[in-house]
Amino acid sequence: MNVETKCPCCGKTHIVHLTEEQASRYKDYADGKGHIQDLLSDLSADDREMLISGVCLICFAALAEENEDE
Repeated sequence: MNVETKCPCCGKTHIVHLTEEQASRYKDYADGKGHIQDLLSDLSADDREMLISGVCLICFAALAEENEDE
């Protein structure tokens, strides 16, 4: 299963590839049956962030850098 996300910061579309088992666990997360870091610990933190917020790696790094400067 492919989950398509659109970054709210840059507008670029990204695809997170999930196996059938991961897709089942992602559905559980979407249904509020657990935390994504527990249900999809086998995905990278970047992929999990894209599934949660849609924010891509480049924009996430830029946002983190902005917060450090404050």
